[in-house]
Parts: sequence; C-alpha cells; structure tokens
Amino acid sequence: GGVVERRARLRVAAFHLPRLLEPEAARRVYTLAAAQPFSEDPDTVDRRPTWECFIFDRGDALREAPCRAIEAPVRERLLPYLRQRFGCKSLELAQA
Repeated sequence: GGVVERRARLRVAAFHLPRLLEPEAARRVYTLAAAQPFSEDPDTVDRRPTWECFIFDRGDALREAPCRAIEAPVRERLLPYLRQRFGCKSLELAQA
C-alpha cells in the first residue's frame, strides 16, 4: 500500500507515516542504527545530550550501511508522498 499520514497527538503540527518501511526493513534499519555511534554533544536548547546520529546530510551519505537500508523506501515511497503533499516536485531529502 501507499504511504498514509496520521496526525500525531502533539501540540505542534507533526505527522506519523505508518508503513513507510515493511517490518523486516524496519528491523534492519533499527539494527544498523543501533550499531552507530550517537553524539553526546549538548543540545542547543536544553544543553542535555542530543543522542543524535545523522546518517545523511545535505546530499551526502555519512554512514553507508544505514543509508543503503533506507534508500529505496525514501526514493520510492517517502519522496513521492512528500512531493505531492507539499506540492514541490523538486523536494529532496536534506537530513536523516
């Protein structure tokens, strides 16, 4: 099936996209992400550790294996959905 958005239960506009990844692909991405080093640099807002791990930034793959794992779902499902949702045919992924 296609990507279907569901409004998240937050005070800000946010959307949850269930079924972006099939269960097996989600497990693979999770396993790859869990094996990556996470930054403990302080957050600019609350100064607490960020626990971030960017795998893709400004068009560059920063961590090859996780990028390969999300490449097809991003290209085939997420980008077409976002391009239609926001009416922008040239929309591209900036960061993951």
